Amino acid sequence: MWIRHPLIAFFIFAALSCHKDPAPTPKPDHPADIAAVRLKDINEPHLPSPFYHFEYNDSGYITNASFSSGLGNYDLVYANKRLFQMKMNILPNKDILQYSYLNDDVATIDITDKNGVNYRRAHLSYTPSHQLKQLDWETKVTDAGFVPEQTLKLSYNPDGNLRELITNYHAVGSQTEALFTDEFENYDDKVNVDAFSLLHPDQNHHLYLLPGIKIQLNNPRRNIRTGDGVNYNVSYTYTYDGKGRPTLRSGDLLWQSGADSGKHFQVSTTFSYYD
Repeated sequence: MWIRHPLIAFFIFAALSCHKDPAPTPKPDHPADIAAVRLKDINEPHLPSPFYHFEYNDSGYITNASFSSGLGNYDLVYANKRLFQMKMNILPNKDILQYSYLNDDVATIDITDKNGVNYRRAHLSYTPSHQLKQLDWETKVTDAGFVPEQTLKLSYNPDGNLRELITNYHAVGSQTEALFTDEFENYDDKVNVDAFSLLHPDQNHHLYLLPGIKIQLNNPRRNIRTGDGVNYNVSYTYTYDGKGRPTLRSGDLLWQSGADSGKHFQVSTTFSYYD
C-alpha cells in the first residue's frame, strides 16, 4: 500500500466526469491566486521523484504543476487573476479541468477529454466564512448520466485548521462503498505547504488545485485514520528552514488494524522551495 501524507491508501476508481455550460469567471476585484510560498518539490522515499513539482511566473502564479514524476502534468490558465483551467499536456491525454465560480468561490470543476466530452465533475460548497465544507465528485456512467463517486466533508478548528476530513467512496463501476475519517491534531505554528494533497487521493485521478482555499494553515503533528480499510495513528515531527517552512516531515505510523496491527512504520517527506 502506498503511504504518503495524508497517508491515504490507493483506491482504484471508476472513470472521470463532465459538463458543457460556459464557466463563469470570477470578478476582477477578488484576491489573486498568487502562491504565498513558492513550493518547488515534494518527495517521499520509494515514490516517483519529484512526486509533486511546481513552476511559477515572475508574478508568483503557478504556471505548471505535475505529480508522480510527470505522470500528470498540467499548464495552468488564469482569468481575472483566478485559476480558470488546468490543461493536461501529456499525449494522448489532453483533458481540461475547467473551473467555474459563484460569489467568487470555486463552485464546480468539470473535466473534459480531448473531444470535449465532459465525464467527471465536482461541486464545492462552503461555510459562511468561505471555508470549504464539502466536495462532491460525480462520474458519468453510460445511459445513467452522472452518479456520485466521492464525497469529502470537512470541519475545522476555531483557528481555521482542518479538524476532520470524512471521505466516502460511493459504489460505482468497479469501485465499492468505503467510508473513513481522518482527524488532525496538535498543529504547529508554522506555514503549511501541502494541504492540497489531502484532496488528491491517488495517481489514478487528476490533480486539482484550489489556490484560494486554505484547509490547513499550519502543520498537524498527529493524524488518526478510522473507518473502512486499514486504520492507523501517525505522529509527525518537523524540521523547518529560516522562513518557518517545513523541509522535512518525519512520522511514526502505528497500524491499528489489519495484519500489521500493533507494528510501527517510519514515513518521511521532504520539501524544497525556489527562494
